[in-house]
Amino acid sequence: MRKAQIALLVLALAALGFVRESFFAHINLRYYQVLYEPEETLRSEFIAFLDPLSGIQIYWFKWLVTIAFAFLFYAIGAKALSLIFKRNQWKIFGSVYLAMFVAAIIPYVAIWILGDPEKGYAVARFFLGLAQSPFPFLFMIPALYLRKAEN
Repeated sequence: MRKAQIALLVLALAALGFVRESFFAHINLRYYQVLYEPEETLRSEFIAFLDPLSGIQIYWFKWLVTIAFAFLFYAIGAKALSLIFKRNQWKIFGSVYLAMFVAAIIPYVAIWILGDPEKGYAVARFFLGLAQSPFPFLFMIPALYLRKAEN
């Protein structure tokens, strides 16, 4: 039963990655259209709710969705790690996610203050991109096995 739960959670991580990619592709298309091709009406019904939003509203919406997807990856990954290691891994996995968020926020704000928000966005996007992927989960499996071997 536990192995089946782990397999389902790993599949959920993979599926979430595809959903996230598709969702952001649609959002980015709409964002581009709002900024550079306002007369363009080609869009997906999947994101029709974005139609009344301005470019800046879509930009901030993307940040909210980024945080939501990162949380989902965290929750599924922490649950799977807890099942794999038969011990609660929420706290240590949360530390990894906190580190990624701090690594994204500090440079973003610092570079934004210095007047180059695009470079700050690139740095933040890198770390938050990691948080929205199975990478932290995959990284933690050998890390927790090594930790377990040391104890």
